[in-house]
Amino acid sequence: MTYLIIGENGVAKEARIQALKQQLLSSAESRHFDYEVFSGAKIDPQSLQQALLALPAAGARRVILLRDVHLLNDRCRDIVAAAVQSGGENRVLILEAEELDR
Repeated sequence: MTYLIIGENGVAKEARIQALKQQLLSSAESRHFDYEVFSGAKIDPQSLQQALLALPAAGARRVILLRDVHLLNDRCRDIVAAAVQSGGENRVLILEAEELDR
C-alpha cells in the first residue's frame, strides 16, 4: 500500500502522517521496530532498498515514511517506482513532498 501526501501545508500533512501511523502501527513495539523515516535528499539507494525489503519485526506490516520524495536521485526514484508497482502486503510506503512532477 502506498500513500502520497503532497502540499505546502506542513501542519495538515503532519497530522495526516500521524493519523496513518496510529492506524497502521497499533502497538508501541510496532511503532518502534516497524517504522522508519528517510529524507529524499539524504537517502542512498542501498539503504532505501534495504528498508523496502525488510520484514516487519513486531507487527503485521512495516511503515516507511519517505519525506521530500521530489529530492530523490534517479536511482532511488527507480527503486521507489518498483516498490510501488510491486505492492507488498507487509509494507506501507508514505511518500511526502511539497510538490511533485509527474
